[in-house]
Amino acid sequence: MNKPWQVTILLGTILLLRVLIAIYLPLGNDEVYYLLYARYPDIHYYDHPLLVGWFLKLFSFNFFWETPLDYRMFALVLSVPSMFFVYQTTKILSNKNAAAIAVILLSSSFYVSVIAGIFAMPDAPMVFFWNASLYCAVLAFFNNAKTQTVNERYYLLLCFLLGLICLSKFHGIFLVFGIFGFILFYRTQFIKTASFWEGIVILFLFTLPIIYWNYKNQWVQFAFYSSRLPEDSSINVGRLLKEFVGQIFYSNPVVYFFILVFGVFRFNKIERINKKSFLLWTSLPFLVFVFGLSLFKETLPHWSGPSFISLVILSSIVAEEVANKWALKAWIYTSFLFFLFCCISGFVLINYYPGSLGNKSKKESYGSADFTLDMYGWDKIQNDVDTTLTELGYRHLPIISDNWFPAAHIDQYIARPLKSSFFVLGDVEKIHQYQWVNAARGGWPNADSAILIMPSNYYKEPSTLFNHTFKHHQKLRSIPQYRNKVLVRYFHIYLYYNRFNSQKSE
Repeated sequence: MNKPWQVTILLGTILLLRVLIAIYLPLGNDEVYYLLYARYPDIHYYDHPLLVGWFLKLFSFNFFWETPLDYRMFALVLSVPSMFFVYQTTKILSNKNAAAIAVILLSSSFYVSVIAGIFAMPDAPMVFFWNASLYCAVLAFFNNAKTQTVNERYYLLLCFLLGLICLSKFHGIFLVFGIFGFILFYRTQFIKTASFWEGIVILFLFTLPIIYWNYKNQWVQFAFYSSRLPEDSSINVGRLLKEFVGQIFYSNPVVYFFILVFGVFRFNKIERINKKSFLLWTSLPFLVFVFGLSLFKETLPHWSGPSFISLVILSSIVAEEVANKWALKAWIYTSFLFFLFCCISGFVLINYYPGSLGNKSKKESYGSADFTLDMYGWDKIQNDVDTTLTELGYRHLPIISDNWFPAAHIDQYIARPLKSSFFVLGDVEKIHQYQWVNAARGGWPNADSAILIMPSNYYKEPSTLFNHTFKHHQKLRSIPQYRNKVLVRYFHIYLYYNRFNSQKSE
């Protein structure tokens, strides 16, 4: 890829597609949930640190604009300099051709370009600061003829950026581990300097909001994350296989196999030991941890997404040296076309597939297991719910839910537009940040009854819900929803009434 106009066209096409998706694709489960972080700002949150909420608040101008594009703007904006950091990192470690290859392949990654490049999620600031950290690290460790020296100014800036990663998402701790592991083995003398320990202090300062918030809240988040660690020694290879397959897709299968061919099988073709070790230290610790964890617990394949950034850089350096230009073009254009095909197909599937991809055997759970419904129809149901509750005379009642999803969707697309009180009742393990949002909204109102809106794709037996809050419940109505004129799911409306007098304020 030695012609700049070719690189510009490929990257420009991907960016344009991402902007169109950001405009026209409704918000997903996680995105509407993270809006709570911005609406109720704090120094820390139950699931993640503070930066995703503050970026949402900043780029929407404190909700002056409220469209999916406005909410996602920070992810789109941060993705551009993020790829610049990848380019500069790879150029320092190798040359411009390898840098162009790495940028195009990472832009074809579904994790980097979609999860961290479109959606309003913690991964967007994390990947931005992750890539900025890699750039500062190579400036600190390699941008000098004397390979064993460390540029102290860039090292301190690196520690500052590592702290910002950890304020984006806890997964950043693995890059911290990798960076300091590299220093321990390859820049050993630097540990004896005052600058090294000054960087440690800078990093520690970024942990203070996390520690203080957890101290105030009985260390509730540590209990949440410890529940994700193995509790017994039983190994489940099926979960490991699921994680492996998920990583292949999120990376883009073409990109994943590019890593295997050039980053694994032809790894020994380059001799720059320090640089190879640096890229492995900044990728393998997190990857190995997730693979190991998946043997014992359920994992999500996007968790380890940042690990593949350094692996793509390493593979691009090797490929630029050992592959001919026609083979490289084949890898690049295939990954690009596969990315475009999947993004366009996914967009069409979510918005226009006739009916449901999920279970259709029962009315109560119609559409269950249809992943497309997380992003379909929420902006279309408000009027039907409003009409139904008005007809039944229950428009004045608060709306409740029992889990953070689909609660956040109901909150954003139904309760807020209708100006209805909305609360999520239950244990903090299920309601997550709503534990604090409920309190910020003034606690449970003086109401003896409430309305539950249950999408059929998230059906739960109503008699098992709110048993310690309400004595009785009854089904009022089921509102059908259609996609492309075919039934896709129902929104079941339930009335819960006769609240226990002894119930404490939720």
